Parts: sequence; structure tokens; C-alpha cells
Amino acid sequence: MTALFPTLMALAFTLPGLLSFAVNAYIAAVQPSDAQMAVLVRINGLLDGFVYVLAFVVLAAAVAVGRPLVFANRFARYYICISLAALAYFAGILILTPAAGNSIGYTVGDLYRAVLPWISIVVLFSVFPGSEAFRDRFIRLTIAIAFAAALVGGVVKAVFAAKGVFYGAGLLQYYVGSFVLSYVLLRVTHGSYAPARAVGWSVVLAILVALSVLSFKRGTWILIAFTLTMTLVLSTRRARALGFVAVLIGLFGFAGHVTGLNAMVAQRLTYTISGPRVADASSFERVAEGAGAMHALATTRVPLAFLTGLGHGAEFRAAPGFPMKSEEGGSAPGLFHHIHSTPFLLMFRYGAVGLALYGLLILPVFVLLARVRSRRYREFLCRNWHGQVCLATLVAVLGTLILGLKGNVIYGATFGSDLFILVGSYLAAAKEYEESIGLSN
Repeated sequence: MTALFPTLMALAFTLPGLLSFAVNAYIAAVQPSDAQMAVLVRINGLLDGFVYVLAFVVLAAAVAVGRPLVFANRFARYYICISLAALAYFAGILILTPAAGNSIGYTVGDLYRAVLPWISIVVLFSVFPGSEAFRDRFIRLTIAIAFAAALVGGVVKAVFAAKGVFYGAGLLQYYVGSFVLSYVLLRVTHGSYAPARAVGWSVVLAILVALSVLSFKRGTWILIAFTLTMTLVLSTRRARALGFVAVLIGLFGFAGHVTGLNAMVAQRLTYTISGPRVADASSFERVAEGAGAMHALATTRVPLAFLTGLGHGAEFRAAPGFPMKSEEGGSAPGLFHHIHSTPFLLMFRYGAVGLALYGLLILPVFVLLARVRSRRYREFLCRNWHGQVCLATLVAVLGTLILGLKGNVIYGATFGSDLFILVGSYLAAAKEYEESIGLSN
């Protein structure tokens, strides 16, 4: 395998992120109508799904030339087996569609989003398992794209903020990204940058975090707090990292007081517990979605629905006592299809079996988290480039799981790439750690 091929493949797997970024930049610039937004969201979904179509083509080509699935390490073995089981389950669950009377259009879309991510995992962990060139190029290109998106998105957000426009769609909902935030914080506090460069990145990071706060998205605020906390916990120079975070908070508080933005932040937090049900309309809508989905699951006539869910394309009606804002959310008035919360979505459509499959998907994440409890090993990771990538990706993945309580983050998302980077960087760092121990002995 030449050096060019892994580079091209890494670019292909990261291209959807760039295209999605461009769509969000356009949305922020024009703030389209609801009808236009629906079209753009569909286009964005198709672009995001392109990576999975590519993965399917690559996998088919690999099988066509007689290349078997390679189990390069225990993680590859685990993920390939889980993915093949998931592919069989999500394809086989199609038999529930006629039994539950699900919409054909929604069924096709749900099947597409449910199956193709697992194919991308199989491809990443089997077709290129032994290629360190592919792994490192994939990681470096993904990091470069993450930083480019954070910097360019920050500029776009700053332009709108200067005009007094803070809240809206697209890049107005800007977030620097958990990986970028954790990665830079680790490198700054563990001496990976030269002093002048460390100061520069500290200033840039502070500005980007401030712009993220000004998106006035409560989910973003939770992610920032979680990312900073987890990075502090994983850091072996906590005093320095804590000092950095304390200065950051102090600067934000002072700037917010001077500009009057603190009052807007307080108003946003107060809005969260407003309304007759001690929750704002948006928060209650998410609760109502989950209640409606679980009520439909409990009252359906589909056999073993608790285990299998209601299948691809399943819809539900509002549960008693949990009215929805609109009657237009599904294939017919009074029916709803979309569920923001990932656990409720998985349970409703795919039952306990589907939920368990995704649980097995993220199980190694917690295994790695337990592995870095060793202070000696964590000290090495905090100073090693692969280790810093591993820790920052670990924080980002855990943040994604938390965000999944109020949004769809694993199902139909590029979660496989994050897992590939997490495992790849961990294995590389572990190998370098063992080599360092051998040299010291």
C-alpha cells in the first residue's frame, strides 16, 4: 500500500465533515426559512452519509478482490464481530415494518442511517488494520479538519457576535469542539508547545471558548464544563491546568459583566425552568417525545416489542399528559417520527437488543477510561502525542454520549471514525509506553 492511497482514503472519510461545515456556514449566513431549512438538513444528512456509502464500496471492493477481514488486534476483533452482529440484526428487523405498519419512506431512511455506520466500522477496523500510515494520516487529517473548522467557525461566529447576533441556526450554534478544547489544554499545560506558541494557543482557545458560550446553547455549556472537568481529572499537571481554567473563568466573568452578557446568560438559564411544567417548551418537547415513544412501545400489539422495538420507520402519537407542540411531525397528522434522545430512539425502534448492541459499541470506551487510572501511565499519555490524541478523543467521545441524552449522536453519526481514532491512538501510545519502559529498564 503506497503512502498516497492511505492519504486519499483518509481524505475521503473526512470529506463529509467539510461538506457539512460548508452547509452550516451557509445556514448561518442566510438564516433560511423553515421550508428551506428542511431541504438543507436533508442535503446535510446525505453529505454526512456519503462516508458510509464510500465505506460500503470499499468493503465490497476488498471482498471482491478476495481480501479477507483481518483481525489485527483485540479491539479490531471485538468491533468487527459486534458490527457484523449489528448489521445482521438491523437488516433482519425489517420484518417488523409490515407488522407495525411503518411508513416506507421513513423505513428506508432509518435503515440507511442504522446500517451504514456499522459498515464504516468494519471497514476502518478490517481493511486498513495493519497500516500505521493510514492510521496516522487519518488521525492527522481529522485533527487538521477539526482545528480548521474551529478556527473558521470562530471567525464566522465572531462576525455575527460583533453585530449583536448570538442565537440562530448553522454556525451561529458554534462550538469549538471537545476534542480541540481538551487537546490544546493538554498540550499547553504539559509543555508540548514552545512558550510563545503556548501563550498564542491559550489566547486563541480562550477566544474560541468565549464564542462558544455566546452561542447560548445549553448543551454547549454542558459540554464545555464537562470537557474542562474531565481534562483536569485526566491531567497530571492539575495545578497548572486548574490555574488556566480559573483564569479563563475569571476573564469570562469580567468580560460578561462589562458587556452585560452575564445577564443574558442568566436569562437563558432561567428560561430552562420556565413554563407551567417547570421546563421550557424545547426541553418539554424532548420529554414528550420520549414519553410518546415509550407509551407506543408499551401499548403496541407487536410481539416482543420490548426486545425488538417497532422497527425502522416507527412512529408514535403523543402520550396522555404530554402534548406535542405541533401535529405535523410524521407521515400523517398526529404521528411523530423524530426523537431527540438517543437512548429513547434506540429503545423505541430497536428495543433492548438494539440498545445493547450500541452499549457494546461504547463498552471499550469505559475500558480505556479505566486503563488510564494509572498515574504513571497517564503521565506518559499526557506528554506523548498519541497519548494526548487518545485522551482528548476519550473526553470528546464521553461528551458525545452525554449530549446523546438530548440529541441523536451515535445513531446515524460518524461515531465510527471517533472510535477508530481512539483505538488507533491508544494502541500506538501503549506500544510507545512499553518501549519506553524497556529502555528505562
